[in-house]
Amino acid sequence: MYGPTCVVDFALIPGSTSNVVNRILKTVDIPLAHKQAILAAKSWGMNTSYRIGEVFAQQVENGATLADAVKKEISMFQSIY
Repeated sequence: MYGPTCVVDFALIPGSTSNVVNRILKTVDIPLAHKQAILAAKSWGMNTSYRIGEVFAQQVENGATLADAVKKEISMFQSIY
């Protein structure tokens, strides 16, 4: 993803991503831990407004080498998570 993003998730609104995923998971016969992992993976982006690749893009645009930009991006992920 490149450029501005907006992440909004209204779990109780019919048709929202969380609502749809929850409704589907109710019909799937898999362990609860697997359902929780699916929901966590779906909503990880809701925990932060950080855009994947943001630091990388800024570094490259400012003249950094690709290798250095990747290192900075990894550092940001380590800082956040």
